[in-house]
Amino acid sequence: DIKLLDLHSWFREMKSISAYPLYPKTGIHWSKYGEVLAADSIINYINSIQTEGCMPQLLMGDLETSMTMRDSDDDIEKSMNLFTNIDDNEMVYLDFQIQKNNKDNGAKVLVVADSYYWGMYNFGCSKDVFNEGEFWYYNKQIHSNNYQTPVDVKDVNIIEEVEKNNVIVLLITDANLPNFGFGFIDQLFDAYCRLNFEETSEKGTNHERVQHYIKAIKESPEWMDAVKKKAIKRDISIEEAIRKDAHYMTRI
Repeated sequence: DIKLLDLHSWFREMKSISAYPLYPKTGIHWSKYGEVLAADSIINYINSIQTEGCMPQLLMGDLETSMTMRDSDDDIEKSMNLFTNIDDNEMVYLDFQIQKNNKDNGAKVLVVADSYYWGMYNFGCSKDVFNEGEFWYYNKQIHSNNYQTPVDVKDVNIIEEVEKNNVIVLLITDANLPNFGFGFIDQLFDAYCRLNFEETSEKGTNHERVQHYIKAIKESPEWMDAVKKKAIKRDISIEEAIRKDAHYMTRI
C-alpha cells in the first residue's frame, strides 16, 4: 500500500509537448516552472489519498517570460567557476499563491528529501501547506519553523517525531535512488524493533539470546569489522551497532 508518484516519467512524457522548459539548461534541478507543477501535483496527490481534511492549494496566477535566470535556474552554472557567463535561455516564471482554506490545515506532512525539495520548502510548502511539517534534508538535518537553527536527526527521538505526522513523503531524485530513503527506513525499522525488544526484555524474554550474540560478535574479528562499517554508515556508536546486530540475530 505504499503510494508512488513518479514525476520522472511524467516530466519525460511532457518534455516534447510542454510549452515551457521543465529543466533549465544551466540548472541541475527542476525549472522554477517545473517545480510549481511538481509541488501542485504532490499536494493534490496527498489530498487524494489521505483523510485528514483538505490541505491548502496552490492558486495559479500569471506567467512571466524572462531572459534572465532566476533563483536556482542557473545553479549548476554558478558552481562551474567559468570565466564568462553562459547565455541565458528564455524561461517562464509562474506567479502563484498558497490558498488557505477556512478549516484546519489538514494532514501534517514530514518530507525526507534531497535538494529537490528546497524550492518548495523556501516558498512555504512545509509551513503553510503541510501544516508546519518538517523537512529532513538527506535525513541528516531537520529544517522547521520549530527550530531557530537546523537540528540533527540523530539527536531526536525518531518514533516520537514521525508519529506527529499523518503522511511521510520520501522525495528522491534519480541520482540518489541507490541510497533510497537516506537511511530513514532502516533507522525507523530499527527504532521500532528496539522498542519492541525493550518492552519484551522487561518481562525477561529474549535477553539471554541477545547477550549470547553480543558476546559472539565481540569475539569474532570479521563480524566486528562488519559491525564497525555499519556504525560508520549509520552514524551510530559501535556498541549500538553491536546491539542492533544481536537483536537482528534473535529474530532469524
